[in-house]
Amino acid sequence: MKNHLKTVLGLSFILAIQFPSLAIDFKIYERTGGIWSVPIWILTFYAIWVIGMRLLYFRKAAKYDTKLLDKVKKHVNKGVFDTNDKAKIDAAIKNALDAIENEESAFAAVVREGLESHKIGYGTGQIQTNMENQANIEVSKLEYQLNHLGLIAGLAPTLGFIGTIIGVINIFESIASKSGGFSVNTISEGLSIKMGSSMMGLIAGAVAYVGFHLFNAAIDTFVLKMQRTTLEFSKLSKI
Repeated sequence: MKNHLKTVLGLSFILAIQFPSLAIDFKIYERTGGIWSVPIWILTFYAIWVIGMRLLYFRKAAKYDTKLLDKVKKHVNKGVFDTNDKAKIDAAIKNALDAIENEESAFAAVVREGLESHKIGYGTGQIQTNMENQANIEVSKLEYQLNHLGLIAGLAPTLGFIGTIIGVINIFESIASKSGGFSVNTISEGLSIKMGSSMMGLIAGAVAYVGFHLFNAAIDTFVLKMQRTTLEFSKLSKI
């Protein structure tokens, strides 16, 4: 993953550097703040990449299969545990694990942890603890790189604003250095170009901000479903 991150940051930097030549005909480069927009473009490309990668991972890991526990119940239920026959219980747990072997969701990972803990012979409290620990690991995987989006949401508008301020300072310094008169149109055009830096910063920040909060809302929903799954699993053997 670190190699992927380095690759994306490198590509983002190249795209941002090459952007002037790609957009020169449309004056996009100048309109978005000139050279000061390069770090903002890097942050924008990176934020879009993070959102895309998180979407792909969420689709796989946070997918809630309502039939997951039904597959487990076919093999593991209260009747099996009431027999107190370890060989029979182990065989039932093995069949249940085989039934969800191909499941890639985070919910399946937590259920597998519960089954494996039961097979080892852990007590009720330890099984619940192990499932909760596994659930925390899955949540951490979902939260991976979301803090980057939060950082970009605050940093990009700040960089855009700094770029605009620097541009305005340059405009007034240029006016002060001229011995002759100056045109209002020239000032207006210069300001409109420099304001493009703030515009790009706000756009990048908005993209990252929306992505950050939508993913966090999805994680909250995921946690609630995970708690329900853990509770339903506990009822299988009254643990």
